[in-house]
Amino acid sequence: MRASVQAGRWPWAAPIGFLNDLKQKNGANIKPDSTTAPLVREAFELFATGIYTKIQVLKIITDKGLRTKRGRKLTAQTFGEMLRKRIYAGWVYSSGVPEPVKGLHDPIVSQEMFETVQRVLSGRKLLSMPKRKYNPAFPLKHFVKCGICGTPLTGGMNKGKRKHYANYWCRNAVCGAVRVSKSVLESEFVEYLRTLRPEERAVAEFPEIASKVWAQRNVDTSTMIKKLKIRLEEQKMLKAELLRAKLRGEVNQADYLQANSDFDSEIDAVAQQLNASRSHGTLDAFLRFSKLMLVDISAAWAVAGVEQRVSVQNFLFQDGIAYEQNQRFLNTTKPTLFQQLRDLAHCKEGVGVPDGI
Repeated sequence: MRASVQAGRWPWAAPIGFLNDLKQKNGANIKPDSTTAPLVREAFELFATGIYTKIQVLKIITDKGLRTKRGRKLTAQTFGEMLRKRIYAGWVYSSGVPEPVKGLHDPIVSQEMFETVQRVLSGRKLLSMPKRKYNPAFPLKHFVKCGICGTPLTGGMNKGKRKHYANYWCRNAVCGAVRVSKSVLESEFVEYLRTLRPEERAVAEFPEIASKVWAQRNVDTSTMIKKLKIRLEEQKMLKAELLRAKLRGEVNQADYLQANSDFDSEIDAVAQQLNASRSHGTLDAFLRFSKLMLVDISAAWAVAGVEQRVSVQNFLFQDGIAYEQNQRFLNTTKPTLFQQLRDLAHCKEGVGVPDGI
């Protein structure tokens, strides 16, 4: 067995996701199973995100058909052990060999993916529920790009000697040309918005266009509500199944508490989305805000909530906007919104006003 491992071969029965095969040309004696290997890979990928607990991932891949060699469902313990086995990243090992050896077999997951999963398992990468797409504290994050290298800026709190400071900066370590405080960048963005003015004809005809958009939004909102209701019921069912698994002794207390908390958070988030979708205001309010956005874009952005701010800025500049420390905002072409409004003023067709406006 020691000699086999040192030669890069696996001297035991193939684990879940692999098949024994002694006829491979490169000398390997196991190979990925075309049926189960994709499910094993998906399990690693899901758990690596940090969004799902082990129990949630196990539930997903079990429902998709992953089983042991004897056709049984994986227990939580077996699944946890599977996520720690280096063989899936292409390594073979034995207690008689001091260090893992690079195997001759094809791996199911990359080394990077395997290491990410180990960080999640050890707690170095904390489990989390899906994050909001937009951080309310940093609305220009990922939207404004570095004027030197084109990398989208990131944003966050940087620790100083006595307190934390809110900043945006270029996340390209090689470049790093932009580092600006949150207050400075956002105030300069508002000043830049004040310089933007659409054509008078587009403003005059906008109420008619916006009314058509409102009618379409009502249809889209109804569709979204149906999807959210389905999502809510799915989460409630999964939570109920988790409790049943706990009562059957398939889930330990720690995993149960973590997963149950995650389900509660997800259910609450979906419920909030449902409430927001059901109370999206009136046509008059929509027209007032839309007109304000055209006449005074900077004011519209300043009073908007985070989702509305992101909608405004992304609709103005679909490809983002560049920023350089000395020259400030570099975009010289007319915003995407104004180009579309000019076209619509001529054809009087519906305009795709973004969600949240």
